[in-house]
Amino acid sequence: MSAPSRILLAVYPIFFLSGVSGLLYQVVWVRWFGRIFGNTLYSASLVTAVFMGGLGLGGYLGGVLVDRLHARRGHAFPLKLYARAEVAIAGLGLLLAFLLPSLEPFSASISAYVTDARGWHHLTA
Repeated sequence: MSAPSRILLAVYPIFFLSGVSGLLYQVVWVRWFGRIFGNTLYSASLVTAVFMGGLGLGGYLGGVLVDRLHARRGHAFPLKLYARAEVAIAGLGLLLAFLLPSLEPFSASISAYVTDARGWHHLTA
């Protein structure tokens, strides 16, 4: 088995675990934002929009960057760049884990529920 094939066999599980952790982040953020916004519909919409926007923007900008750097620095550099990005995402996830609970009192102080004519409660800012 050639060296690039062995590298690919080692990288595939890492990509799989990266995707699983991204889905876990989504679930956790929907739950936390549900506590902040008081409704899971708003939190799910926000998390999905940010996640999909990040995938699109990151895919485009990351592809352009990797194409340029690959030509200059060789085959291994894009993989090193990906590893650095994963470490940065993990750090951001930890930061948000500590930041989100402190946003709950702030959200409660600037928003309230009002009842409409049909008896439904709506979140207002």
